[in-house]
Amino acid sequence: MLISQVIAISGSILCNTPNITAVERFAFQADKVQRGDLFFAQNKKEIPKAIKKGAFGIFFEGEVEISDLEIAWLKTNSLQNVAADFVRYIVIDYAIDYIGLNPVSFHIAQKIIPPSKAFIGNSPLDILEQFSYIIALDRDEDKKKKTLFDFSPPSMHSKLIRKRCTKIPMLITDDCFLEKLSLTPSESMELVPVQLCPSSLFSSRIIFDGNVLSLMLSPLFLKNIQEVLSICKILKLDFKPELIRSIPFFQPYYLDNHYNLTEERTTSKVLIFAKDLKQFSQYQSFLEEHTKWAKKLYLTPTNKEGCISYNNISQLLEKIQQEFYHFMLILHPYQEEILKLLHQENVQEQTLF
Repeated sequence: MLISQVIAISGSILCNTPNITAVERFAFQADKVQRGDLFFAQNKKEIPKAIKKGAFGIFFEGEVEISDLEIAWLKTNSLQNVAADFVRYIVIDYAIDYIGLNPVSFHIAQKIIPPSKAFIGNSPLDILEQFSYIIALDRDEDKKKKTLFDFSPPSMHSKLIRKRCTKIPMLITDDCFLEKLSLTPSESMELVPVQLCPSSLFSSRIIFDGNVLSLMLSPLFLKNIQEVLSICKILKLDFKPELIRSIPFFQPYYLDNHYNLTEERTTSKVLIFAKDLKQFSQYQSFLEEHTKWAKKLYLTPTNKEGCISYNNISQLLEKIQQEFYHFMLILHPYQEEILKLLHQENVQEQTLF
């Protein structure tokens, strides 16, 4: 790809007048740079190594020392935004099909669909790296050494790449990323029937396409499971449901009788976190419907009907460790912070004794 094309697509600034006029591939790690690559300097300390290995250009943010005037130095405000521009360009230019999923379905797809079967991601740099590795023709296979960036249509190279891409036809991402790329959301496809077998609160057994599948995923997300499995069946993508261990939604955190975090799943106290009110209401409705026998407490940082309010983290920790409950649903955007503090308090108690 010509440097002028790179600038036109990315809106970046060329900081020097290099001797080279084109680059061959994208590179994202200095160790993997080959001669002719355009290196995305996510870590500026890797720039000297990338140059030594033959990089023809450097994409960077902020300020760097321009140490080699023969190669192209391209400045941008955001490497992620530049990557998004190139992802959009490649999706359109190579007519790559795409599907946008809601966050829950997207996380399930990430877990069960092998990366060799589809482009899966919602980080522009991650997706562009997948494109670069999978779409590009192997040098050994193509004696003319044509690469991903030979975009001069109509070229035999483009036809060859499109032919190879039929093996990996789909970009699977989330709705927010599609919006960022200004791509039209995909049309909803017909769902393949899924039958729910007797399941627990945090794991599911389903019958799909004549097979019984056991998933470490709450029946709360049955529709999401159905959506992802339908995509796999309709597009003939292999999937591995056993790879689902957890997703960052409706995760249970178990406490023992001393309010210590434990891996035991037979305890009588469970914490569940929701990051926003929409999640909170969804989880609350599910708990009300499926745990009628249990003592449930709902904690929010503001007054909400049927809920207990807390004013700060200390007050929240006190309620976790002093109230009686089987399930406590907490509205808080940073559950890791709460879990870390709980763990620290547990360690301090053990040290005292």
